[in-house]
Amino acid sequence: AVGGKAGLFDSTKEVVSTMTYGEETLSLIAAETCLNILGSQAVQTHIWHLGALLQKEWNAISTELEVPITLKGVPSRLFLQADPYGENSALDLKSFLLQELAQDGILFTPQTFLNYSHTREQILYALACTKKILLRIKESGKTRKVPLRARVMEELW
Repeated sequence: AVGGKAGLFDSTKEVVSTMTYGEETLSLIAAETCLNILGSQAVQTHIWHLGALLQKEWNAISTELEVPITLKGVPSRLFLQADPYGENSALDLKSFLLQELAQDGILFTPQTFLNYSHTREQILYALACTKKILLRIKESGKTRKVPLRARVMEELW
């Protein structure tokens, strides 16, 4: 049961509550802080600039190396697109790539959302790691020694 003065409860008729930020004090403070940051800083611009950099450079690496793993979507919400490559299925390519990125300390998902805490340096590091991994994929396609499926520790989907 919830109790309190009637006047206080009457004022909550105009309040909308969501599951993202619950109704307890800490969540309300977190919501207010986020709204203040969104209102006072260039959050969307930052996210879009970094997402555009990631997408443009990633796709340039993919084109240069001729390995069909690209980033599609809008800069704030990107997703991995892969096509079969040599003996490797699209799923094998994505699974291997995500596995190897994780080993480099980059937790990437098939759908990626950038956030305000990401930095340009982190994006450039992710791109350097991606290039290294795509080069390995390209070499595996040339030599056909070991298909990527045999090198994937655990299927991700």
